[in-house]
Amino acid sequence: MTYVNLTQTQNGFLANLMETLSSTFAKIGQDMIKKRMYRITVQELSALSGKDLADLGINRAEIHSIAYKGAYGAE
Repeated sequence: MTYVNLTQTQNGFLANLMETLSSTFAKIGQDMIKKRMYRITVQELSALSGKDLADLGINRAEIHSIAYKGAYGAE
């Protein structure tokens, strides 16, 4: 007699699907956090005066680059 166990296949499929969805949502969450860090860093550095930036050794043209490296790591 032939017997097919579809439950294991469905459970395997559902487990893979749930794992994929979970990792996808985790990645999206991490990306959102990094983007927020970038945006906040740009806002905070942009709010500084030219003198304050000079005291930190930062040129205003470098703000986006510094914020990117801070949020996403070195290129």
